Amino acid sequence: MASGLMCARPSCSWGVVQKTVGCSRSTISKAVRFAGRTTRAPALASTPASLSVTVILWLHVENGSKFTRGKKRVREDVGSLVTRFYDSTKLNDAEYRLVIRYANDADLKERLDGLLHEICHLADLRNCVVDDISVKNEANGLYWDECDGGWK
Repeated sequence: MASGLMCARPSCSWGVVQKTVGCSRSTISKAVRFAGRTTRAPALASTPASLSVTVILWLHVENGSKFTRGKKRVREDVGSLVTRFYDSTKLNDAEYRLVIRYANDADLKERLDGLLHEICHLADLRNCVVDDISVKNEANGLYWDECDGGWK
């Protein structure tokens, strides 16, 4: 039932999906259920974007408690997220240079808010917290203000 969502071919089974993804059946089932409840950020290639901005994304991730581990996986997940959806370069463990394409200011705000929300969500899934996160416009040195949704 849920394996049909993961693989378009009828020959796919839970075992094939588990080997491909590299996790257990319960994890896949939870991910499929969770994906049905959440809204996804719009794909960057689907919207015609005429403007772009180069930003430096810096984040500091910590474990949620002394009994949890997962900082490394959160950093890996964030790295794969920004690599998959943005033209990005990893500067060090905590910094990425991203090129964000957008159509207008409202679209830029939506994309950055979606990115920040997704990063915090990835950390939460691994029982970690994002202690600090900043988005700096590389051209003018201004930082993104999450509350107002603009450069300050």
